[in-house]
Amino acid sequence: MITYKPLLKKMIDLGWEKKDLKEKAGISWATVTKIGKDEPISLKMIDKICSATGLQPGQIMKHIED
Repeated sequence: MITYKPLLKKMIDLGWEKKDLKEKAGISWATVTKIGKDEPISLKMIDKICSATGLQPGQIMKHIED
């Protein structure tokens, strides 16, 4: 399973709320909701988040065993 907890932790470090991620990365509320529920998002959305945060994909998500 993929979790986005590293991204959520980074958002706290940056002082960002979910609305900030939505606005800065140019993603929809549906994508923000999927991130909060650890549901799959597209590589295009991951690319937008990486551009907005300056992080690499491995820094915003993590694989954990089910």
